[in-house]
Amino acid sequence: MVRKRFTKRRALLIVAVLLAVGGTVWRLPQGPREPVYKGKSLSWWFTDGIDQQGPNFQGLTAEELRGLGPEAVKWLSYKAGQTNIWDRGTPSSSYNVSRFVWWLRIQWFDRAAFRFERIRFESIIALGELGPDAVPAVPKLLDAVRHADNDARLVATETLLKMGSASWPAVTDAIRRGDTRTREILTSGLDVRDLPKTPTADNPERFAEIVDLILPLATDRGARKFGRQKLEACLEGWQVHPQLAEGVRLVAESLPRRNEEERREIARFLSHLDSQGSVAVPALTALAETPDEFTRVQILCALAILEPGNSRWPDALYKLAASPNKALAETAEQALIHAGK
Repeated sequence: MVRKRFTKRRALLIVAVLLAVGGTVWRLPQGPREPVYKGKSLSWWFTDGIDQQGPNFQGLTAEELRGLGPEAVKWLSYKAGQTNIWDRGTPSSSYNVSRFVWWLRIQWFDRAAFRFERIRFESIIALGELGPDAVPAVPKLLDAVRHADNDARLVATETLLKMGSASWPAVTDAIRRGDTRTREILTSGLDVRDLPKTPTADNPERFAEIVDLILPLATDRGARKFGRQKLEACLEGWQVHPQLAEGVRLVAESLPRRNEEERREIARFLSHLDSQGSVAVPALTALAETPDEFTRVQILCALAILEPGNSRWPDALYKLAASPNKALAETAEQALIHAGK
């Protein structure tokens, strides 16, 4: 009798806990109201709709999305910025409980997780279709760059850059303040070869700004190769720009406020220039006697290339190549080879 009563009490307790958890999850904020197109939710169009329409279906057009009104942008940005399947937008005291419940759901129903990723991915694409009309979604798109899977991150970056000057301040801030991975993804989306062709980039200040954005990657050991490639691509894109010399001057004049590692990378960057880099000579000359010998090697190398008729620079490099410091001597020898001496 006692055992039966205990079993009944335990069953009632379990039911009560399940009802409490279920009620908590049910009351959680659901985010903006989901728009409906032709009687179907956007979630349906992003999943079952794509499957049923066949391979030629490219999703809803920009005109169709605009026809859903501003609420569509709110819902799309909410979905694009969801960091995980249990992220429901508004924090609540029941967050940990809901997270646990959603975790169980992922374990038991993989399709739910796949559906979540798919809706987020298609939401980002839809925002890209809307272009400048999706500017209110910029913060959520940056969340996607930081937290989404790799494909969604790249699409979110492309969407942000499609918005042009409207999203540029937020993008540059994220590059400057973000972690290495975020900076890498955002700068990878910068087609630095094509930037000079765009109206917003048609000034030397933009060239200096792009160099300033990429420079931290070139000084980061984990991203150095990528950063240097981006700097070289940037220079390649601006080679024919009429204001390249002015942009180079601005970059060179920033040398005094840079740390030694940044100075080395800028000098390496400038050493890839030809006669257009002559405007950088005064700023480089001012640092030709810098105490840091490795920085001095890179600066002398750049000067030897930019002022080929001046024997002062290769002579100074030869002296450093004779240094008892093996690493310094090897660096100076490589610099002489690069300078063609």
